[in-house]
Amino acid sequence: MILLLAIATALAADEPSLWTREAFGLAGWPTGILADARVQARTPLHRSESMLFRNTFAGAGARVLASPAFVDVGPRLSLAPVDVFDIEIQASRAWYLPLKWSLMPFDEIGGKTLSARYERPDDAFGTGAWVVTASPSLKIKLGHVVAFDSWSASWIRFDQPEDIEAPWVYEPYRDLLLAWEDVAFEHQAAVAWEFLPGGERPLFWTGGTFRQRFAIESPDRSWVVGPMVVFRASSSPWVPQIIGQCLFYLEDADRVGDVPNLQMLAAWVSDRPFGGD
Repeated sequence: MILLLAIATALAADEPSLWTREAFGLAGWPTGILADARVQARTPLHRSESMLFRNTFAGAGARVLASPAFVDVGPRLSLAPVDVFDIEIQASRAWYLPLKWSLMPFDEIGGKTLSARYERPDDAFGTGAWVVTASPSLKIKLGHVVAFDSWSASWIRFDQPEDIEAPWVYEPYRDLLLAWEDVAFEHQAAVAWEFLPGGERPLFWTGGTFRQRFAIESPDRSWVVGPMVVFRASSSPWVPQIIGQCLFYLEDADRVGDVPNLQMLAAWVSDRPFGGD
């Protein structure tokens, strides 16, 4: 399952606050379901009328990421010293279930599609992993043009079972074959046109995006490109922000020329001052 980036303008309180984000995502090729819950205590940093210092903050809290294949839990720190840049840092423990859509050993690169893995149900296994992730992002808005460039670097160390000697393991969240200890990267950038600005009004952006995934130890690679849409019908806290992507494979060991990767994410975000209503 692929992590979708919520790139619309973030809510930002003008005093210490409790920030929450609940998201639910669906994806196809690879197929996945993902729930992502985050909570943080946040405090504003330097604020001014400048376009660079209107939504600065520092935050500390936790994140829970769950799917039918795994659960990932850990503390998360956020820092946005200027409005055009932020970074997220997380340390977590992941538990993978012994199911045919979760972890699976590989002796060579290729054969990671769901149908290929379903032919090897006895090879699936469960184990734990330690993960440390840093995710910096650059964002800019010039008139109606919105753009972002985001990286994610994750050090991952799986608990390798004694009876498995294969050099690679399929990791379902990143859809990559990784070494038992590896550093996985995800780089995604996009440019969109803002038809509706959001805030107290509806939000509607559409544009194009590309995403690449690779690792230091593993030779597995993925490169996709395609259109994306960001939409929110109103500013009501009960109305989610919807993000959709249709990404065509340009580089992948299994999926080039196959059906595209389809993704949809619904996210609910709030930022409420402590002691407020």
